[in-house]
Amino acid sequence: MEQLYRELAGGHHLSAKLHALLEGPLDGRGQEEAIEVSRELGRVFTVSLYMLRPYSNSRMDEMIRTAPETMGDDD
Repeated sequence: MEQLYRELAGGHHLSAKLHALLEGPLDGRGQEEAIEVSRELGRVFTVSLYMLRPYSNSRMDEMIRTAPETMGDDD
């Protein structure tokens, strides 16, 4: 449960960072950073969901490892 708390706390920080980025106009660099933060938020969400499911540790490790690539395929 402590690991889940750490993931969600990190997600909260990323959400605040994304919100700050989106408050103003985005240049190319800002847009790239917002996309990267959004992908990382997706990873946090995916990892958190899988932590709540009764999967084996090896399955969870696989999902944590592959989550960023899965999230990036939608672009």
